[in-house]
Amino acid sequence: MANLSLGVPFSGGVIKCSDAFLAGRVLGELAVAAFNASPDKEHAAKIEPMVEWAQLEALRYAIEMKQMYDITEEVVTPMPHLSNEPSKRFESVQNLAQWVSEDLVSQRHPFHQACFDLGYCNSSLFKLREEGSISHIEPNEAAKLIRSLLVAVLAKAEGSQGQTLHSQRYLRFMAFLEPHLIPGMDLASGAAVTEVLRTIDDEVLVSGFPDEIVGGLDSIIPVVFHTTRPPHPGKVDWEWLKAGVKALYEGGDHCPAVIFSQNGMIGSGRLQEPFRLVSPISDPEGEVYVIDESSALSIAIKMTWDEVREFHAKRSQGNSLPSLDKNAV
Repeated sequence: MANLSLGVPFSGGVIKCSDAFLAGRVLGELAVAAFNASPDKEHAAKIEPMVEWAQLEALRYAIEMKQMYDITEEVVTPMPHLSNEPSKRFESVQNLAQWVSEDLVSQRHPFHQACFDLGYCNSSLFKLREEGSISHIEPNEAAKLIRSLLVAVLAKAEGSQGQTLHSQRYLRFMAFLEPHLIPGMDLASGAAVTEVLRTIDDEVLVSGFPDEIVGGLDSIIPVVFHTTRPPHPGKVDWEWLKAGVKALYEGGDHCPAVIFSQNGMIGSGRLQEPFRLVSPISDPEGEVYVIDESSALSIAIKMTWDEVREFHAKRSQGNSLPSLDKNAV
């Protein structure tokens, strides 16, 4: 039941490092279950409930991946389908995992790709550690991948969004590493960081990755944005959106926004860091911030409501980016 209440994967249609890692784990667990169900009919019957549950969880992710694929311009390779046919299950999940790594995430985003591959190739290891079970799976290969990731990500920590804004995830990440770091050391020095990371036990790295470490990656590495196709023209309840913005404003948030998400959803919400560094609006009846996530980046622009309507109309015709001015962030 816990899995059914976890919410929708890839919130807003974007992919964080933690999203990529979890997607890898989900597909990896299905691959392991499908492979173990293959040897003989008697064994397959015993393990079938676990396979079916892993299939349902993988399907939850695949549905969201399919929605991203349908509206994304960069991903041109057709998305493979999961199969419920016992003889095809293992191959189908392998094909989907390869597509996620090489096409949906791609080499343009090596950190997310590495997080996905880490979760996929070591799903059983992370699951057993999470459950507190005794595992005979050696953590050294996973720890080696984690060390490589940390060397690369720490080189980008200086000046990152997480460091600049002192985000909780960044602070927890650095607190996790602090006992092992040398005060004043240059985090951009790959050789020095590599030597320090060798002193951290493999078990500590593997146990810390699903929470503190991948959370730190999220605070340093930008999310994966895709360029989305123009949305299908549809009726927008502008009065409902304006009411949501007004409620936020009257509740003390003077930087409310209309959000055009990667997944095609339109709604009202709060500006998140770093966008909260902008100037507040003066009247929610007359103006609002707009966040557009449909053009392989995320921008925030202050607009009048008439400009928001015009902006949406242009997006529906394929002109997703307005001309940026002094109000754009």
